[in-house]
Amino acid sequence: MDFDNIKKKAEEIFDIAAEPTVDIVSSMVFEGVIGSIAPGVVSAVLAYKQKRQERNYEKFLFLLKERCSELEARLEKLEEESRKTFTSDYFGIISDYVLDEAQEEKIEYIVNGFVNLALIESANEDFVLSYYDTLRDLRMVDIAILRTYKYAEDSVKIRKSYGIDLNQHRLIEQKLVRLGLLDFKSGAPIESMLGIIKERTVDQYWLNEYGDEFLKFFIEKY
Repeated sequence: MDFDNIKKKAEEIFDIAAEPTVDIVSSMVFEGVIGSIAPGVVSAVLAYKQKRQERNYEKFLFLLKERCSELEARLEKLEEESRKTFTSDYFGIISDYVLDEAQEEKIEYIVNGFVNLALIESANEDFVLSYYDTLRDLRMVDIAILRTYKYAEDSVKIRKSYGIDLNQHRLIEQKLVRLGLLDFKSGAPIESMLGIIKERTVDQYWLNEYGDEFLKFFIEKY
């Protein structure tokens, strides 16, 4: 990764001078970029991965800048210790997820969760890692299917949009169950009226509490 290039872009996007500013978010970014992506951290990775990481981080910074005022206001309301943890610890943690993300489109969710995190006074590292680990394991199509269970979005249109069939849709639902976002009940076997052919009712999936809170955290603006 071209560390100097990333550092320069961070300074340009946040208009950071040579010394950290009094602005909480700008100072967090200035110190976090240095601490999260110091020279040599990713020197052994392939060039395409380096470019992807640079694109990810640049998008992360731009989206963060767009919501800078909102985030700044939230951080100012936090207790000093919580604010220190957020700016010194959570920024670095989230930066790692940004750098490792394979789908650039998910950066928007990463940023939204980060901004929402600033409203949770009692948040701890286990909470942050649990939510972001789950997000890391999802692809955009998985999130799109999960959204249908909360926002009444058309699953048929989503399948067409992502080019998947009904069987692939069901596999994604099973994945969402494994990740703890959906609950599942298999249809009970029943006999036909003739008592010859055994049929199965439609399997049922529903959004559980973790899935509901997960979507709120990453999709909605608190």
